[in-house]
Amino acid sequence: MRPTPIHKSQAFTLIELIVVIVVVFVLLAIILPTISRSRGPYTKADRISCINNLKQVGTAYRIWENDNGDRFPASQSMAKGGWKEFLTNADQGFLCWTNYAIMANEMGQSPRVVLCPSDERQPSDTFTNFDNTNLSYFVGVSANDSQPQSLLGGDRNLGPGTKPGRDYGFSPKNGKGNDVAIQTNAKTGPVC
Repeated sequence: MRPTPIHKSQAFTLIELIVVIVVVFVLLAIILPTISRSRGPYTKADRISCINNLKQVGTAYRIWENDNGDRFPASQSMAKGGWKEFLTNADQGFLCWTNYAIMANEMGQSPRVVLCPSDERQPSDTFTNFDNTNLSYFVGVSANDSQPQSLLGGDRNLGPGTKPGRDYGFSPKNGKGNDVAIQTNAKTGPVC
């Protein structure tokens, strides 16, 4: 009599299938966060830090305004601590840093507050050797409390590309800045 041949099944057993599925899910859980972090130049932490910086800048504006005749630095005369006279001519974008240097005390003497972590520019150590090459945010020079929709500031690289458009600006790395007009619900106002 011949022995009965043993046939091995080619399929996974239930236990083997469960182990493979668990291993695949564990690997995906490890790999996917790393892949999502590596996408694009801006991480979630950088965006959160940038938003926090803008919040600190907004608070500095309010403190400065309360201490200086209810006007922001760009609308206050030089005699009263502002820089309004600098803005009488066009193309004053290269002086944008002045606004933030004036508010140095209100920002805690740290120029790192006005540099977005995702920006390629280098921070300055102090406001004494500070200029547009250390600055990520624009200044809404016509912003005031009577027009609450006017913009005090924001990220200087508002749009795609390297050339200013009608509704957004681009801040070149050479620090010259630019004068653009941004339409808000309040009015069109220049920013630098």
